[in-house]
Amino acid sequence: MIALSAVIGDTNGLEQWLGARLLRRTERPVPLAEGLLLGTGHFRFLDPENGNEWVEGPLVRRLVGGKGSSQDWIIPLVRKLVAEGQQVIVFRETKGEARGCANYLAESLGLPPAAEAVTQMPGGDPSQASADLRSALGRGVAFHNSDLDREERRVIEEEFRRSGSGLRVIAATTTLAMGVNTPASSVVIAGLNHTGDEPYSVAEYKNLVGRAGRLGFAEKGLRICWRLIRAPSMICGRAM
Repeated sequence: MIALSAVIGDTNGLEQWLGARLLRRTERPVPLAEGLLLGTGHFRFLDPENGNEWVEGPLVRRLVGGKGSSQDWIIPLVRKLVAEGQQVIVFRETKGEARGCANYLAESLGLPPAAEAVTQMPGGDPSQASADLRSALGRGVAFHNSDLDREERRVIEEEFRRSGSGLRVIAATTTLAMGVNTPASSVVIAGLNHTGDEPYSVAEYKNLVGRAGRLGFAEKGLRICWRLIRAPSMICGRAM
């Protein structure tokens, strides 16, 4: 029997109870830098190579005349990352936020359609969520939450993994991070609480950040940056 986990730190003697041998590896094959996008647009992060703290930027500037919300930062940030050739996942706290985020990114980024994903969408009478998804896919963006049926979520997951995919951005809830292989070169986390203001656990956070720089999908040694988007500061990921 082999038991695997990417997020457990202290096993609390589980291996002894199982009569097993513990094999632990702490290094990450693809380096990941985690940090904050500050309200000034500067990026404050820890260097994954030596643990030193650095501040770069400003990387982006807040939209002038925007909504006065996190989307004023998410839009220019994702636009910059996609322009660098990256695939991006934006994690939002609720289903409605994920869906709304996909809609405004689709309107703002001007990406070509994810045509292959559109053709694979299941037939039948689409729900309003399905109609919104098809609209976003027509502009290279998708959302992923429990409003979609299983087949729709499968198409999004597989198309995002496919080499040469036209799907460049997914806005999602934390369900996308739980056991779903959706490798991204960059990740943006906008908010760190469940509905009801319950904070994400350490394991949940690690699952979110683990979507960036997956081995086999990103070059070894690629430097991945994370920024937490919380007014007045934010998190995101981008290759550097």
